[in-house]
Amino acid sequence: MESASAWTRGWLAVDDRPLPEVLAELSRYRKTPIGYDTQPLINLRVSGYFPLSDPDRALGSIANSLPITVVHWRNSATS
Repeated sequence: MESASAWTRGWLAVDDRPLPEVLAELSRYRKTPIGYDTQPLINLRVSGYFPLSDPDRALGSIANSLPITVVHWRNSATS
C-alpha cells in the first residue's frame, strides 16, 4: 500500500527488492532505456524512495549505496 501511495506522489518506494527489478521500473521513466546485465546484479538488494521525475538522480543514489557503476553513453547520432 505504501508503494502505491508513493507512486501517486511521483516516487518509487522499494523495500529489499532485487536491483534488476528496480532498474526495470526506473527505466520506464527515462527517454532511453537502462541497459544492464541481470545476472551479476541479481543478489544486490535495494531499499529506498526514488524520484520518478528524475530517474538519473535515482540511479546516482543507488550507485552511491551499492558496488555498481553507472555509465552514461552519448548517442553520436543525436550530437
